[in-house]
Amino acid sequence: MEGCLYLIKQFIPDLSPSERKAAEFFVAFPAQAVQLGISALADKAGTSSAAVIRLKGKTGLSGSRATQI
Repeated sequence: MEGCLYLIKQFIPDLSPSERKAAEFFVAFPAQAVQLGISALADKAGTSSAAVIRLKGKTGLSGSRATQI
């Protein structure tokens, strides 16, 4: 999990504000983030589902849950 968190942290400066909210939620609450679906993660992070999906695409994260870190 630490490698994925490192990866997300590296992307944060280049993300849009909405994607950054999702990334910062991942970093702050990784155990919770991996249990959430895309919509629930977006709600918790205060952003849109589209932003979470874009973040996944930019970082290469995948899985049926929001990340599966």
